[in-house]
Amino acid sequence: MKTISKIVASAVAIVVVVVSAFLLIGPERLWSTMGPADLGPVDFETLKRRESPNDALVCPSRLCKARSDLEAPVFAVDAKGLRAAMAKVIASEPRVTAVDIADTALTDRYVQRSALLGFPDTIVVRYLDLPGGASMVAIYSRSQLGEGDMGVNKARIERWLGKLKRIVSVSVRSRAMLILSAGTKSSPAARRRKLTKRAFAFDEPCGADHARAIRSDPDRPGGAASDDLGRAHPPAHETRLHPPS
Repeated sequence: MKTISKIVASAVAIVVVVVSAFLLIGPERLWSTMGPADLGPVDFETLKRRESPNDALVCPSRLCKARSDLEAPVFAVDAKGLRAAMAKVIASEPRVTAVDIADTALTDRYVQRSALLGFPDTIVVRYLDLPGGASMVAIYSRSQLGEGDMGVNKARIERWLGKLKRIVSVSVRSRAMLILSAGTKSSPAARRRKLTKRAFAFDEPCGADHARAIRSDPDRPGGAASDDLGRAHPPAHETRLHPPS
């Protein structure tokens, strides 16, 4: 019994010492003993994801060979405009420090710390121009500490992109890709039909259902109703009965 009491007392003493050191030294100085908070730049073209689940990536396939966790949207603004909008997003985020701003490469790097314990994560953001004045963004977020991040890095990218989409419009091309990606388990033909059906929903006057209703209306100008292929049917009072052969 005395042995168990000594073990418990020792454990409590260790916890008290660690907490006291944390409060006195501060999280930044404490975690700096594990290495620099800024993990440095990355080359998106040759980026290799970590084996441990403590990073997240969104990146256009034309830029990255590494697996992306999210679909990279296309924004209806050039890369410089997108970068300016992202600056507003980052300004709205707490505990973010800019560690490198590269105007020529359109690539910026930040460190964001967690609220309670001050764990540092490094985020690299790169902007890409597309033809027609559009642009895309690549974001790689990774943790300095721990084997897992409990989804923090992916949640950060989703949050930043969500805020960005409220400032800058997503292009029509990106919306179409999102519609297609919603049915990835279906066949290519089925996805095309789904995209066409949804595209009709945004068309005037009311899309495919409206067109079908017009074709089936016997009182429309032109007389007889027709089926979905436009083949005319005679009105009911003109239906002809043919004797069996």
